[in-house]
Amino acid sequence: MAMKCKKCGASLHPEQKVCLDCGTETDLWPGGPTKEEKPPIDIPWTPVGIIGGGLLLLIILFGLAMHFRVVPPDQVARRWLEEVVNRRAAEAQRYTTPEFERTIPDRPASAEKGDEYFGFRYNNDADYTVSPPDYDSTRTPTSATVTVTFTGTNGQTLVNRIRLVRQGPAWKIAAVEY
Repeated sequence: MAMKCKKCGASLHPEQKVCLDCGTETDLWPGGPTKEEKPPIDIPWTPVGIIGGGLLLLIILFGLAMHFRVVPPDQVARRWLEEVVNRRAAEAQRYTTPEFERTIPDRPASAEKGDEYFGFRYNNDADYTVSPPDYDSTRTPTSATVTVTFTGTNGQTLVNRIRLVRQGPAWKIAAVEY
């Protein structure tokens, strides 16, 4: 029985190691010439793990530090004002105490102040400034006051004092006074 090439079907001599038509190896040449294989890449996992773990730890620590940092009272007042003057009372309530929101019957105080400030800004083409905080204590303050001044291009002004209290790590608006 004559041997045939597995690939092209050409006739092969019984001792032939390679098909002369297509170059396919026959069963008489097991493995054929050895093919050069690249050695596997040896990754030094210990240093990679140490560096990766260190970076992950730094990211976690940075995230925690940002989460627990105390935002100063004047910045809290600015954030609250930004929400109320743009009539986002629900978002503004994140910066206030529940007691403050209940100071006006039938609606949240942030919504009431939002209407007042929005109307003043609109009618007077006004902008506002927030003063640096005045703390009740230099050592461990528990309350602070900032002054908000709305000044219109027509000379009209509206001045309010915002009292903030420290609740845990956060400052919250507790009252707005004229």
